[in-house]
Amino acid sequence: MKTALDLAIKWKEKGTLDGGFVLGDRLYERYMDNEAWQAFLQEMQERYPAAYAAFASGDGNELGLKASKAPPKMACYGSSSRMLYLLAREMDGFSFERQFPTTIGVGKANLDGYAETADARVFVEAKCHEPYDGKAATPSVKYAQLYEYLTAPDFGMRWENTPLGNGTMRTVVYAQEKRIAYFDVKQMVCHLLGIAADWLRAPNTKNIRFIYLLFNPGFLSLPQGKKSEEIQKRYRQVCDECNSIPFGTLFLNVLKYLRYSSGIGDVSLQDIEDVSKRFSFALQDQASFHSFV
Repeated sequence: MKTALDLAIKWKEKGTLDGGFVLGDRLYERYMDNEAWQAFLQEMQERYPAAYAAFASGDGNELGLKASKAPPKMACYGSSSRMLYLLAREMDGFSFERQFPTTIGVGKANLDGYAETADARVFVEAKCHEPYDGKAATPSVKYAQLYEYLTAPDFGMRWENTPLGNGTMRTVVYAQEKRIAYFDVKQMVCHLLGIAADWLRAPNTKNIRFIYLLFNPGFLSLPQGKKSEEIQKRYRQVCDECNSIPFGTLFLNVLKYLRYSSGIGDVSLQDIEDVSKRFSFALQDQASFHSFV
């Protein structure tokens, strides 16, 4: 499905499936061709230098500037970083690849985008072809205590953890008794940890807005057949799973966990409850994104 989606995006942009990125003796059809990629990179460096610097220094090696045996990630037509960059590069004050310490797991949350207004801090996570590869997350066992805390009956969510013996665990998540199969809950919790830890260390009265930018394949002319049906079905399922998660409650309890179990900050429970009420979550696609940032 992931390959089919990437090629459908390529077809919409180029009107052909010919060409691709050449590396050695291999052609990568899902990627921009070498000349187009170099032009893309040069334009970013010259016209959007802040974005170029952010992607160049990010952990994901999006621009392929570090040693790699594969094409640059951002050269792929289904790259979420590429999607967000094209949507947000002209937006004043918008920054890419922002990191926030989490204190748990790998120790940092990598947010795809961030903007700040007079009354709000806006965090953005972008997903394009990621929900279609079917890979199951295996979180570090360092998250086990947090997941057990978040499984309290009144939270509306439940984690079932099975240690794998290599420092990781297999995790099955339920929201409102619905199994979350394709929405990346592990990553979302990591993002909330970063946002919550940042606020606990430097409390403020601004609203917190989280935008989950999910590419909508309904805008594409997908090839007919089973893959098209599977892509549309997967997209609807990810949206359904996302909409079943009580993000406000989840954020509230992540704040409580960091404050009272990890000892971060010195704010009161009332302060935590107040900021959780200023938190909002919005699932958006490429067509509605600008209206919510």
